[in-house]
Amino acid sequence: EAMMVGLPIIASDIPMNLEAVEHGVSAFVNKVKNVSDLTERMKQVQQDYHGSMMLGKNARRIALESFDIKQVSKQYTEALSRYKRKDI
Repeated sequence: EAMMVGLPIIASDIPMNLEAVEHGVSAFVNKVKNVSDLTERMKQVQQDYHGSMMLGKNARRIALESFDIKQVSKQYTEALSRYKRKDI
């Protein structure tokens, strides 16, 4: 949701998040379960508001290009069309 509205993002480095965001491009990424790393990312957002908002704008652009329902539907259709139904 934050990506779609262009808000600054702090995301833990779990695989699902890393599929959607990239540290320093569309989000700040912190090491999962690392409180000091999360604290540093929060300080980054606070200390560099303009830069954080630019990451949010990048995230929105990426989300619209990659995660828009029409785009996702098209990707599913293309992927499914590669498989031919086998006779039973």
